[in-house]
Amino acid sequence: MNAPGVVSNEQIRIVAVLREDQERLWALFRPHPYVLEKVGLLPNQESIAFIAQDRAEELLTDIEDFGYHAKLDSTRAPADIARWQVLEHEIRCSARYADESFRLELCIHEALHAVYYERSGYHSVKIGGPYIKAYGAEYADAHVYCLEPAILPNGFSNSDKVLGLVAPEYAATELKKYDIKVFDGYDSDRDELRSYFPGGCEDSLLRKQACDAAREIITEDCKDEVFRNNLTKKAHEFKIDLEEIVFEESRDFRA
Repeated sequence: MNAPGVVSNEQIRIVAVLREDQERLWALFRPHPYVLEKVGLLPNQESIAFIAQDRAEELLTDIEDFGYHAKLDSTRAPADIARWQVLEHEIRCSARYADESFRLELCIHEALHAVYYERSGYHSVKIGGPYIKAYGAEYADAHVYCLEPAILPNGFSNSDKVLGLVAPEYAATELKKYDIKVFDGYDSDRDELRSYFPGGCEDSLLRKQACDAAREIITEDCKDEVFRNNLTKKAHEFKIDLEEIVFEESRDFRA
């Protein structure tokens, strides 16, 4: 079974200690059947499929208990992702999205992306819901995309194009002075930025120069009241759109 994730030596050690205690072992690693297969405790794919299905049914019950369902964007999920992995992310999102302040901070983060993408010439920047990324089965709480042109150009050649990617991280400290909180989801942004400067001293220097220039621009922008007003306006628009996308039930989550 080609499941995502890496089984660590520590996990294998724990499993080895628990080999004779099958019931306790299954309870511990049930959400991760590929770990059980890795150490040879499940004899065949049917056993793994059985546990995965059982896990999915448990999660569906959990989602029903929430009273609403934060749906993932299925069009962006890896083709071979397991149903129980999708449901686990949906249950996490259901819990997180229930928090009004989380939704607003998340939309501030995405609005910062959008403001600078639009400044760089992109049009019709929209917000999308949570999804599982096709590479590495990484989890995302939300995303922005452009209808025209494509959101990611073929490489970053100047600071204008970097701005949209690094804006949330660089803006967070300055915006905090004005009681505007930005959701800390920067790891994915950093990974994406690194992918456009893949290696070597020249790429590292170009990335640093582009990021330094972007930081200076973003810091100055955040001091401007008009910029902050426009940012929060877009964030609230995104929040309304995101709530309509995410919540399956008709229950109203707006403040």
